Amino acid sequence: MEAYLKDGKVRVSRKEWNQPKNVPECLETFVWNTYKEQQEEEKEVAKYILRNANRLKKANISVKGFNSDERVEMFQCLQSIVKVSNSSSCHILVE
Repeated sequence: MEAYLKDGKVRVSRKEWNQPKNVPECLETFVWNTYKEQQEEEKEVAKYILRNANRLKKANISVKGFNSDERVEMFQCLQSIVKVSNSSSCHILVE
């Protein structure tokens, strides 16, 4: 899996995840469609971006196939990461 910036958005390709040295400083919005938490690599990508995107203002993560309890759990997990990161003012939306 590989995360990269394209057209002002972070894109993820389905390759083995190799953690980059940094997240682009200009990253303010992170949108992820069809997130699958059961795939550990996807979870690590999301955590890495939330921990390291210093200017991140908004993170929208689409978790199709999750029930409401799983969505709440996902939100709480991501929110706890944001609270201790440099992007503590980031608004997270799990839909």
